[in-house]
Amino acid sequence: MNREPVAVKTRKGYAVLHESGIYFLDRDANLNEKLSAIKERRRPEINLPVAERERLAKAIIFLSSDCNLRCIYCYANSGEEHRVVSANKAKTLIDFVAEKCDRLILDFHGGGEPLLHFDLIKELHEYAAATKKLYRTVLITNGAIIDEKSQKLEWILKNVNNMAISCDGMPGIQNKNRPFADGHDSSKEVEDTIRYFAKKDFSFVVRSTITNDSAQKLLDITEYFCGLGVKHLVYSPCYNFGRSFDTALVPRDDVYVKNYMKSVEYACARGVRITSTSFRYPGYHYCGALSGFNLALTADGFISTCYEVTRFDDSAANTFIVGRVTADGVELFRDKILNMRSLEDLSLSKCAKCPYRLVCRGGCPVKKIRNSVDALNNLCRITRRLVPELLNFLEENPQACEFILKGVRQEVE
Repeated sequence: MNREPVAVKTRKGYAVLHESGIYFLDRDANLNEKLSAIKERRRPEINLPVAERERLAKAIIFLSSDCNLRCIYCYANSGEEHRVVSANKAKTLIDFVAEKCDRLILDFHGGGEPLLHFDLIKELHEYAAATKKLYRTVLITNGAIIDEKSQKLEWILKNVNNMAISCDGMPGIQNKNRPFADGHDSSKEVEDTIRYFAKKDFSFVVRSTITNDSAQKLLDITEYFCGLGVKHLVYSPCYNFGRSFDTALVPRDDVYVKNYMKSVEYACARGVRITSTSFRYPGYHYCGALSGFNLALTADGFISTCYEVTRFDDSAANTFIVGRVTADGVELFRDKILNMRSLEDLSLSKCAKCPYRLVCRGGCPVKKIRNSVDALNNLCRITRRLVPELLNFLEENPQACEFILKGVRQEVE
């Protein structure tokens, strides 16, 4: 794998992208010398010999396909079928992962809304804790909690370490994009959830899917969330798949970037962290789907490496379903795992010479498999517009680095 640093011109000099971080150099710096020095660095790690490092692993559970919302762009068509994961199979996966690690991350994720199966969450969390290796519990939720709300919120405070709440913005946007299954508005319930955790100073992220309509109001959305007390925002440009193939949902690259940069300035001035899925820490894996870190149990008993491939009959299952859980234990399809590595090879693609290839890593792999050409092209355009804008902003506002991306340095030591 090519680990060469990539130098990009900025207003004042150069930004060097590398797995060890982003470095800003003056225009008069000896670029070749600096690149050689950066090349020898590696991504920050615990300063211990490999044999002495703790092994960290993740067990992801797609609890069900049930959902109380009907988001207009849902990639999983959640709520249209009823599938619930087997508690015994989930425990088998937890045992399998725990046996191979020193610290275990338990991640309750989508395909549906996890908190609709709260009792199962509690059961599996208790089981994972009994392994004595549970290090972190993660929960992804739409925040539209009605039944047993106070009980669920209190349990999350005590037992969840990291949480993401999916909400698209002010009531008008949220209710249009993410209504309840019966068509009623969801904004009040979600806003109440956000306010609750913000007042408790709990660590959570609000993740928003940005459509063409909401991209034009991105600064207003940012102001709204900051007003609710949110300290970390993640914006993800919409792509048309699943419940809707309407290309009108996809945000225009120029509109998204212009308003995202306005949001960056507003959020950073208020100490709010803001990130976009179009600007990632430089590296060589787009996500855990290709890194080998993800083992996600689907409701139908298979193991997926992709957060968007939540069932065996998915069109991308042939690539991302890499095993299954049976009565005899966990069976991994080793050939599938090996074949996924080819998705990371950018040398023969149009990405090979792109200066931003270490940020986008060639784009979301599942979108490639699904041949979502319109979405991929638009996300590429967003990246190519957004990255230079952000690099210039970080170069001129080094104090904002901690709010946008960790591991940003102003010069090589």
